Amino acid sequence: MITLRLRAPLPCQVDASGLQPSLVRGMDIAALSRVKLRVNGKAHPLGEFFTLSGKPDSTTLRITGVTPALQGLGNEMREGLLLLEGNCGDAVGAGMRAGELRIMGDARHRLGAGMRGGLIRVSGSVGDFAGGPLPGAVSGMRGGTLLISGDAGARLADRLRRGLILVAGSTGPAPASQMIAGTVIILGAPGDSPGTGMRRGSLLLKAGAGALPPTFVQTGVHELSFITLLMRHLETLDPCHARALRGFRRVRRWVGDRGCSGQGEILFAGH
Repeated sequence: MITLRLRAPLPCQVDASGLQPSLVRGMDIAALSRVKLRVNGKAHPLGEFFTLSGKPDSTTLRITGVTPALQGLGNEMREGLLLLEGNCGDAVGAGMRAGELRIMGDARHRLGAGMRGGLIRVSGSVGDFAGGPLPGAVSGMRGGTLLISGDAGARLADRLRRGLILVAGSTGPAPASQMIAGTVIILGAPGDSPGTGMRRGSLLLKAGAGALPPTFVQTGVHELSFITLLMRHLETLDPCHARALRGFRRVRRWVGDRGCSGQGEILFAGH
C-alpha cells in the first residue's frame, strides 16, 4: 500500500482525478513523487504537496488529510482500493466502474454520481444528490453499491437506474426522486415526499415518512422473499447493516408514483 499525506493546505482546488489505485501498480516512491498535478494551470510534481511512503505491492492507495480542495477523487475508478481519510468535496467516485472506495469522513454533493459499478463506503454523512446524476446527465447511478453510515442530503438516488444504496441515518427531502430502477434503503428518518416522480424500483423505509406523496396507492401487507437474498449480499459487505434488514421481511406496500404512471414501490418495515 502507498500512503500520500498532504503536507499543508492547498492554495486552490486541484484536479486529483489521476490519483487512482491503478497509478501505484509497479511504481516506486521516487517515480510516484514525480507524477504531475495541475495547480493554477501549471504542472507540479506530486511530491511537492504530499509525502509518500509504503510499498507499491498492490493496487491500494491511501490518502490522508483529504480536503474538498482535492477534486475528482475516485472519478472513473476501475480497480483496486482507494482509502480517503478526511472530508471530501463534490462528485467523489463519479462514474466509478469497479473497485472499492472508502471515505473516513464526510463527502459533499453528488457522491457516486453516474456510478456504474464497484463499492463506496462512507463512515460519515453526505450532501445532496448522492447516487444521482452529474449536471446535464439523463440518469443517475447505473450500478454498484453505496453504503452511507451517517445521513444523506436532499434528492438521494435521484434518477437512479440500477444499483443499491443504503443510508443508516436520515435523509433530506425527496429521496428516490424520479427513480427509474434499483434499490434504496433508509434506516433512519426519510425526508418529505419520498419517491416523487418514481417510475420503478424499491424504496425501503424503516421509519415512517413525514409526507408520502398522494399519488401513491396502498396495496396491503406483503412478505418479501428477496430480503433474505439482500441480507446475504450485505452480510459480505457489512454485517451490521445486514442485521438491520430483518424488520423488512413483512412490509406495508405503496405503489406509484401514479402521477407519472409509475410502478415503483415504497415498503414500510415492521407491519
